[in-house]
Parts: sequence; structure tokens; C-alpha cells
Amino acid sequence: MIDECRYEGNIPNSWGNLTAEQMVHQFWVGTICGGYVGHGETLKDPNDVLWWSKGGVLHGDSPARIAYLRKIMEPLPYTEMTPAKLDANTYALSKPGDVYLVYALNAGPIKLQLPAGHDYTVEAVDTWNMKSDTVETVKPGEFDFTATTADFLLRITAAK
Repeated sequence: MIDECRYEGNIPNSWGNLTAEQMVHQFWVGTICGGYVGHGETLKDPNDVLWWSKGGVLHGDSPARIAYLRKIMEPLPYTEMTPAKLDANTYALSKPGDVYLVYALNAGPIKLQLPAGHDYTVEAVDTWNMKSDTVETVKPGEFDFTATTADFLLRITAAK
């Protein structure tokens, strides 16, 4: 469980002034690393009330994107998946031979070994705009791809 990973907000305290993009990044990294991340928000509303301390309505841009992360994760066998750091820029959460989520912190190369037995469908997931597009179908073996942006997610699933 990852709690207190800072908050999307506009208060002067460093723990409460993440942008929505930074908050979403925290969630993806925490999830891909095998954690369960909690959400909080410190955006002041017109009545000078912080959701973090009083509850109420969330006003930020991160909640919808965190819900999209949940939508991606719910059908997966999360408790059977293992996190791994592929290199200094890339993390993966996978059930080898079945499903891989590969998250690049920055644009750059991604390398992954896909086990034999079937082909794999590769999707690029835009974690901010909440869209996914099938990129290609690939054969088992060494898989090379270039992430075009920071916070880039690939969902690779076995074609069975």
C-alpha cells in the first residue's frame, strides 16, 4: 500500500502541490512497481476547503485518469503479476507469457524478451488522454520498441 505519495494540489507545502500530471505519474509508477496507491487532493475550493482534510468533491484532473488506470488494471491477474525494473528508464509488471505492462519514464528504447508459444498484441496506452491504440502484433523473442514520450505505457498481451 502506498499512501502519502504527495497530492495533486495548489497549496505551498511540497507534499500538496503536485500537478495532475505528476499525480498520475505517481500512480502509474506505484502500480507498475506492484503497489496499491492511494489518492488525495489539496486543491483549495472557493470556500477554502481542502478535500484532503474535509472530503467533499474532487476538483482536480487526476481522478478521471486514476479511474482509467483502474479500468486497465481490473481485468488483469494483478495478484499473479510480478514487477521488474528493466533498465533505468523502464519498469514492467507482468505475468510472463500472458500479459505485460511496460512503463517508460521518458522517451527512449524499450527491450523485452517475449516467451515462445504464441504471438503478442502490442497496444500503446496514453495514460493522460485515456486512449489506447493497437500498434502491432509481434512474434516471440526479443521485442524492441521506442517510447515516443515520457510516461509511456505499452500493454502487451498474448494472442491466444
